Amino acid sequence: MLLTSVTFKGRNAIGDGYKDIVNTLSEQYAVAAVLPNAYSPEEFSEKIKLSFPDPFADCGKIRSAVRAIGFAWKLRNVVREQNIRKVFLYFDADWLNLFLVLMFRGLPIEYYVFVHDPILHSGEKLEFILRRWLVARLLFSRARKLFVSFSQGKRDLVSRYAVDPERVSVVFLPELTCLQFPELRDSEKKLGNYPFDLMFFGRLETYKGWRLLVDCLDLLKQKVGRDVTLLVIGRGTDTAEFKRAIAGCSTVRYIEDYIENRQLAEYIIQSRVIVLPYLDATGTQTVQTANYYNKPVVVSSAGCFSDYVISGVNGVVVDDLTPEGLAEAIVRLLPESEYYASIKRHVSSHFEETFRLNKILVQLVTEMGL
Repeated sequence: MLLTSVTFKGRNAIGDGYKDIVNTLSEQYAVAAVLPNAYSPEEFSEKIKLSFPDPFADCGKIRSAVRAIGFAWKLRNVVREQNIRKVFLYFDADWLNLFLVLMFRGLPIEYYVFVHDPILHSGEKLEFILRRWLVARLLFSRARKLFVSFSQGKRDLVSRYAVDPERVSVVFLPELTCLQFPELRDSEKKLGNYPFDLMFFGRLETYKGWRLLVDCLDLLKQKVGRDVTLLVIGRGTDTAEFKRAIAGCSTVRYIEDYIENRQLAEYIIQSRVIVLPYLDATGTQTVQTANYYNKPVVVSSAGCFSDYVISGVNGVVVDDLTPEGLAEAIVRLLPESEYYASIKRHVSSHFEETFRLNKILVQLVTEMGL
């Protein structure tokens, strides 16, 4: 039996990805799963052999630590009683991992750990930096395998934490099924005109390069000979600054409020190109979602993008990450051209070959020796 774990107080892409992986694994393998409290038990498969809702909802840091000790001890007893030998931790910097490693000492456990951020994003809080340091000290050396979602991440992990490269495997992040609506995907093929030329979605943080996108709008107008429309969905620490930057700009539509997954998918369909000009990045599932809906992406070469995007196949990778360089890349996809049409023909097959969950799980299962 495999024990899997991740805990979050809110829903996010990591939690969504964990749910997909655990539900699919349980179809063929005996799985005991920690269920993050932001998700209802009904969202997880009935085929999961044992499930343990995490106890960290609605409590502060001190109470969470106390509960983590008791919860980790409970899981230790389960591991012993069920003779569990493999533990899959889907988020390396989860506080619970530290307690599990301490409580599981003395047990013949093989740890398999997904390291989502080998290099921390710029602007990370001190608490998260401390958590990563502790996890690296306690967990990285004990893990049988460490998984990262992109090639540069492996190199970063090996160089920064002196990890044996043989213990690190690159496993791409798969599709997110919660953002997939097949009937909407089919409708995209029939759509002739797009209300929005460009779309950016996700948290508004400095490292995601939204300033570059705003700064290149005037350049795009000069190159295309018309206004270029941009849809931005999301909020974050830069929300106020972003609002000031687009004040008076009639070609930018900004949606700050939370929207449901289906509505997000509808907006993706209404956009011609998805633009992700990240200044630094680790893994992402935005490319997968855009490509699922047959949308080309314009991305920087940061983090996973150089692995996930092939220029001319499922998008364009921007090497010159300046307003001018970004505008040059976007212009190639705005008019009805053979280049744009060629990418549209290849996006779907690239998605099927690269991002399908079942294909990626075959690699995970093999690496864990299930």
